[in-house]
Amino acid sequence: MESGSLLQEALSAVQKTREESHNLTNKLVIDVYLISKDELDRLQTFQRLVSICGRINSAFSAKTRHYPWFSGGDGPAFAFRVEEKIPHLRAYCWYGSCIADEWTAVAAMKDISSDECLQNCVIEMWDSDDGEGIPLLLIECAMALPRWVDELGPAACQHRCWLVKGEILLIRANTMESIQSTLSLRQALQFLGESKCVEKLPSKALHLIKKRLAPYLGFSSGNTNKNKEIHRTAVLLPRKVAYLLQNVPSLCHCAVASFEQNSFLQKPQGNQIEFDDLVWTTQRMGKTSYAILRNLASKFWPSLEENDCIPSVYKSVEVNRLKRMCKVESTPHLKHALQLGIRITAGLEYIMSRSPKHRKNEIRPALDAEELILKYWTSLDIACGGDGAWLRNAWVAGPNQSPVDLNHFITCPIESIDLTPAYCFPNSHRQKDIKSIIKENLQKKPRKDERFIVPSSNDVDNESWMQIDCVEEKHNDAMLSKLGRASTSENGEEQVEELLDNFKTFVEDESGFEGIASGREDLSAAAPNDDDSLDLDPQLFLNLLHKVMKSTPEEIQNLTTTEDDVELYFGKDDSSLENGNEQEDVEKDINMAAVMEAMDLELNREKIAKDIVDKDSDCDEQVAEDAGVISNLLESLEASNGAPGPVRNILGELKSSK
Repeated sequence: MESGSLLQEALSAVQKTREESHNLTNKLVIDVYLISKDELDRLQTFQRLVSICGRINSAFSAKTRHYPWFSGGDGPAFAFRVEEKIPHLRAYCWYGSCIADEWTAVAAMKDISSDECLQNCVIEMWDSDDGEGIPLLLIECAMALPRWVDELGPAACQHRCWLVKGEILLIRANTMESIQSTLSLRQALQFLGESKCVEKLPSKALHLIKKRLAPYLGFSSGNTNKNKEIHRTAVLLPRKVAYLLQNVPSLCHCAVASFEQNSFLQKPQGNQIEFDDLVWTTQRMGKTSYAILRNLASKFWPSLEENDCIPSVYKSVEVNRLKRMCKVESTPHLKHALQLGIRITAGLEYIMSRSPKHRKNEIRPALDAEELILKYWTSLDIACGGDGAWLRNAWVAGPNQSPVDLNHFITCPIESIDLTPAYCFPNSHRQKDIKSIIKENLQKKPRKDERFIVPSSNDVDNESWMQIDCVEEKHNDAMLSKLGRASTSENGEEQVEELLDNFKTFVEDESGFEGIASGREDLSAAAPNDDDSLDLDPQLFLNLLHKVMKSTPEEIQNLTTTEDDVELYFGKDDSSLENGNEQEDVEKDINMAAVMEAMDLELNREKIAKDIVDKDSDCDEQVAEDAGVISNLLESLEASNGAPGPVRNILGELKSSK
């Protein structure tokens, strides 16, 4: 390869990116600030934050006790930090390839924020990929936010969304100065302390947030039946590694994350941990971790489906014997146990051979109490504008004479030294790096009465959730079952006929210079009344219509609709829409349940293909052509990313075209 080529530069960039942990680029940042109507001095602020730190770490750990964090370790933990001369607490959620970690942390913080220990605190959460201070929650409910948020733009929304006592609050912009400039952190805290320019999140936006967080609640319970994020699998491991993971289970996730990071860069080591004396174990890990461990393949690590997928450094007579045992057809749940064990062991070896050439991998000796107080805590006080004299005086006075209890400061984590990836156990193994924890536990000998039994089929979970076809089938079954429980209606059938006729007329009409003539009298008038307008989500409507049209007659033979379906796809006021003329007979009101039922009956007549039928097909070409139109509408809607566009305009015409 010639010097200076773009290929060489690209490969170097890829290797550099791989060397930098993906966890550092994918992280959720959680900041906790103290607010008070009475002005607090630095000493009071430090003491209260240090006291809060221990309680919030305990509460967060209890809420997520049984959640499998992708990066392993203790999960997010809070530590003391100073920024812009403002002391506060910060935690990182290194979610890496598992977005569920991020939302589990958000759900736990929303729950914890109403606890008594955080009554005088405000919480801000943002994702490093979105930009510092850009609220994560505002991005999630962007389609239901007030108009002034759109006018500000994303950059100006910095520090405007806060979690306070279990509620999501917005700092609105009501002056030209605040509209034209970004809100500073100090200004935001002042507004929150004075309850100035503060409003609650709109109900529609709050509904979207609650819906997003619902699957990530309830990890304080150890009931694995409710924990859908965990997968149990059989794994063959060296006895000392099995004992290690038994003592520190979260190291399994650390090993998987390390394997994902290094498997593309380094050959299998095989010299840190001897792969012998293998025993059967049942490992519990997150589904994302299992999917990576099960499916990852590189030039150093062939796919598990290949015949010779075991690296040569791990081959032995014992391995060959257990490999044949795993291939027995009567025990399919043990099929990949050996390969999974090799990859977990390799992940641990990658961690142990990690060189401290990057700051994130730097290993330092444990700090004593004197160094913590006189060096680190004093520097934090200086960063807030002080001189650290009160800390030095308290240390010199001793525990009996000092008015300040320094024990809380000694036990409180500091962000700059306790929240680095090399120290991912700030609660259970504080100031111990992960390499030291692994080496220390590998040297422990298992108890003589310790037995490792071959897992039965009931001890492990099946892999059906990893099959794409299975996921689509479950989704379709859920849609069909939701539509299969209501009565028919002739009136609804007539309305669907009219709806489809209007759609056909709209598509076939020739457009003039200004487009197709609208059936509405005045599109530029004021916004329609919510009570008279059709609140229809085009994405849900077209997806449902397209899926049903692709189904077979047997699958949708008994399709009916419930009131729950009406509430899901239509607004609460759409079940009895009127056409605006109060003198018309009440019997002509549209019942949306009947409309959906009649639509199902109409679509039950044919099995529709997604594209236009071939010339040799017996299917009705006109019907298939309609299906193709719907497919095009779906593609157009996806391309618009939810913004106003032609599809939304077309659907708006359906109920008013004549």
